[in-house]
Amino acid sequence: MNKKFLIIVAVFSLTLSTMALPSANAQEDLSISVNVPDKVDVGENMSGSASISIPELAVIPEDLRVGLYVGVYVDNDQILAENIEVGDGETISVSFWHVFEKPGSYSVKVEGEVKFTGPFGERSFSGSKKFILEAEAVLKKLSISGASFAIPETLKDDIPSYKAEVPDKLKDLLPVEIPTTGFLLANEDNILLVLSTKSDKGIASVEGWVLPKSLDVKGISLNVMVADTVSFNKEGTPASVGEILSNPDKHRLDLVKVNATRRHASILYDPDDNTGIEFPVTAGYLVEKTETVKSFLRKVIEKGKEIIEENAKPQIIKDVLQTENTRLPVFDFETDYWINSPAVTNGIVLPSGSQVIDILGKFTPVLDRLLQLDNGIPVLYDVKTNLIYEDVFSIRQIKENPEQFRGKMVGFTAKGFGGGISVQEGLRKALPCVHGRTNYIDIQTPEGPVCVPVPLDVRLEGLIAWNEISLPPTRADFLLCGGASSIHQDRVYKTIRGRHLFIGKVLSTKQIDNSLPEGLALVVYDRERIGDIDYEEMAESAKEEIENRTRQMNFSLTGFSKRVLPGIPVQPPVTSVSTPEELPEIMTVERAMDFSIKTIKPETPVEIHITKSVVDEVSISVKNKVSGVWISIEKLPSLPPEVEVEPPGELYRPINISVQNLPEDAIENAGITFWVLKEWLSTHDFDKGDILLQRYHAGGWENLPTEFIAENATHFKYSAQTPGFSTFAITAVARVGVPSFSVSNLSISKKTVKPGESTTITVNVVNTGGSEGTYSVELLINNEAVDSKQVTLSPGESKSVNFTVSRPEAGTYEVSIDGQSGSFEVKKPAKPKPEEGLPIALIIGGIAAIMAIAGVVFYRKGR
Repeated sequence: MNKKFLIIVAVFSLTLSTMALPSANAQEDLSISVNVPDKVDVGENMSGSASISIPELAVIPEDLRVGLYVGVYVDNDQILAENIEVGDGETISVSFWHVFEKPGSYSVKVEGEVKFTGPFGERSFSGSKKFILEAEAVLKKLSISGASFAIPETLKDDIPSYKAEVPDKLKDLLPVEIPTTGFLLANEDNILLVLSTKSDKGIASVEGWVLPKSLDVKGISLNVMVADTVSFNKEGTPASVGEILSNPDKHRLDLVKVNATRRHASILYDPDDNTGIEFPVTAGYLVEKTETVKSFLRKVIEKGKEIIEENAKPQIIKDVLQTENTRLPVFDFETDYWINSPAVTNGIVLPSGSQVIDILGKFTPVLDRLLQLDNGIPVLYDVKTNLIYEDVFSIRQIKENPEQFRGKMVGFTAKGFGGGISVQEGLRKALPCVHGRTNYIDIQTPEGPVCVPVPLDVRLEGLIAWNEISLPPTRADFLLCGGASSIHQDRVYKTIRGRHLFIGKVLSTKQIDNSLPEGLALVVYDRERIGDIDYEEMAESAKEEIENRTRQMNFSLTGFSKRVLPGIPVQPPVTSVSTPEELPEIMTVERAMDFSIKTIKPETPVEIHITKSVVDEVSISVKNKVSGVWISIEKLPSLPPEVEVEPPGELYRPINISVQNLPEDAIENAGITFWVLKEWLSTHDFDKGDILLQRYHAGGWENLPTEFIAENATHFKYSAQTPGFSTFAITAVARVGVPSFSVSNLSISKKTVKPGESTTITVNVVNTGGSEGTYSVELLINNEAVDSKQVTLSPGESKSVNFTVSRPEAGTYEVSIDGQSGSFEVKKPAKPKPEEGLPIALIIGGIAAIMAIAGVVFYRKGR
């Protein structure tokens, strides 16, 4: 029974008529008369009365009080149980109340009973009265105002079933049809579910009727109101982040307007299950201090897989948003882009622990996690946000003035072509669950692969935008545009084309991804499609340029996955040069890179030096001049599907190096140098001499001559020669018939020496392989190579290798040879101490006295 809205009070006076007992064992019924109205309005109070008294039969001793039990029932549901002390011939009365939620006929029963032991033994008196009460539906129009919120998607499905349970008599009293849409309204007194054909966010003023039945779901009871008229205010009162944080109770449920930098993430909840429920959640911060932070798009690319796998773990979102201490959390349920921009945000202030946050969190699990980012401080529910930006006439205006626009928010209208990539769908394709569950992905754990659900999604967009300043558009007219949003997409890749309004921040392409060609790009914070384009009618040269750039952008956006994602057109970044001398001195290959070289001659070999990669260098020399050479280097997370045979030994890393327009018979020499982690070798029980580079060729693997050439603190470095290029596997193989060397027993003859004094460092080298070989022993002091010696050993032979070193400066010197380590110290000689004997003060005093006497003698002689 719901007693929140309507309190119906019935007062009953129960009268026991005096009854004569014909004999000591007689049992009489109590006579109960009830005075209540025949009808009562649903939602209105009603009262009634009855009287009751104990018979004066002298069966109850004069000083004895006995208990009278009174019970009241409505349709057999007990609503009152009370015990009252009474005496012989005494009259009593009781009061109680009840709420009738629905219109209809109700059976009401009042009963009483007295039991006691008197002179004539066990005695009892009882009586009851039944009657029918009609509860009629009467609805009164009310006016209510308060903060309005969008209904969570998980609550919307409960509204039609609630409507079906509303009695027809009650529906007939309403002059409007009960809608199944609406909003939540909160004020200081209550939270209502307002059913209305109009819904919005802000401060709502509503006229309508409160229904007697509440909506009960997930442990929450919501009063329901059917709206007749509704109006919304979406403009707030100006306030700062600091003011709201310092006095949240003052602004409780107020609509405020905050001018601050806005940083937020926008995630789609899309479990693709049988519920059919999906909804976006946008959450982040308002910060007053503008601060340079890493591009959101770059962070989403880097963290995309982690965000989806970890179900938007709060710490991951914090890392992406890079927030300061003074911040005001903000959220809403609107589809949006990830942004970091000056903005004017109108929102409703919800203090920490607000009932609204509790309700929204229960119906929106993702929001519940995101709002844990900052427990204990108020939260702003976004009503309306306007990004602050500068309108520009054309893309060429931006590209011709890079210093003026770099780092600025701009807006422009342009044509666009590209696509959207679903991180969720991409991971489902790249990491399918081993059990065939389509909504799950396979992740690796220490215990082995585990299938986990991925109900969240982020869409990454890459487009090429242009204005038709010239026909056909040229390279100067094109601008790379990329963004992340919560737009729904049920396939890995979806083409986007049309005329759009773009709003975003102008950045360097390198701030999005190092693999992109140097230039300007727009990180999209809002995009609205406003028309179609005749893309197929464009010049072929323009379409080729647009699609090549789109593939480059897609390559960058798919950086969240180490595996190739099917169905996405990608193109690794290309470095185009005329001759090998024009190649950059050092290259960074994030995942893959292509090199286009116009001409290679025998006297100008190719040397590609790579940093932050297992591959350190690729070198190629040719027999004769070749033209139009294309070299592709790609890091592989695993062997590609076309490699049907596993390489012998233990796989460390696969890599792919392919060439075009360079046949094997044109290659004079080709080499690959690469790094192997020392810890990996140790963990897998291999020696450094067990590393072997293998090449996949003609359906099988061939061993390449592989040589250890250097090391640093963490890695061994190797070099291998190859007759051609394809897929390679860096492997560890316990080789038989080849030399393998082990270094041990490092010793230092003198651990402490003077500056310039020599000490001898000795190690033992043994050939543990199957044939004679020569080994280069390199001495590192303070991680710097200072000397090396070669030693030739037969299988099983060992030799001591000595290095004599000295250092002029005092200090501690760390020594390392092939993983063996030690140290020696150079100390300056101590200053000599005074000889023991008389105290030095006494000696100095004596000298002074002698000099004084000598002076006196000299003075006298002079006279």
